[in-house]
Amino acid sequence: MFRMEWLKLSITQASKSYSRLSMTRIIVSCLMAVVGALSACDSPETRAGTSAGALTGTAVAPDITLDELLTNHQAYERIPLKKMSSGHLQMRVLLNGVAGNFILDTGAGATVLEEKRKATYHIKSVKSDKEATGTGGGAINMQLSAGNNLQIGQLEIENSSIYLMSLDHVNRAFKTMKMEEVDGIIGADILSSKKGVIDYPNLILYLQK
Repeated sequence: MFRMEWLKLSITQASKSYSRLSMTRIIVSCLMAVVGALSACDSPETRAGTSAGALTGTAVAPDITLDELLTNHQAYERIPLKKMSSGHLQMRVLLNGVAGNFILDTGAGATVLEEKRKATYHIKSVKSDKEATGTGGGAINMQLSAGNNLQIGQLEIENSSIYLMSLDHVNRAFKTMKMEEVDGIIGADILSSKKGVIDYPNLILYLQK
């Protein structure tokens, strides 16, 4: 069992009292709560990052672009990202054949789905041994689902495991900023297993095929 402190916030009051910049900070705090909840899900492989040097095992011309290096020499899939007004990176994902709106979060140890979307995405799950502790001290259960089909861009990832938990605190903040709700979060488990590379200036995610 691990603990996280959920953000004590009235979204109604926040919409009246906080500027857009303040609401962005609120969303970051909400996502940090999710990151804290999922940090215990990390495996040693998930924590390990991909260094730039690891991508250059093949001798290439010094003036080659990152896109050419990854797509032509390293067999990577090119996936466009969208920057939200909050600063978060958004992507469209197919989960078990159903399209969804996901956020890319390099700090989250595992990929997460909003638990209320379970039926929409044809998810079968079991209670996880991971728990979060809410503001009132009560335990918040998480569910684990295995054997899912995840498609990001043209890249299909079979037998994917995801966690289900409430993302209400994140989506309330997004709604206050008049932004689209998210269905889930793509975490470092996918980035690590697929040796992910993020091109922030061009808003491109590269995942190895």
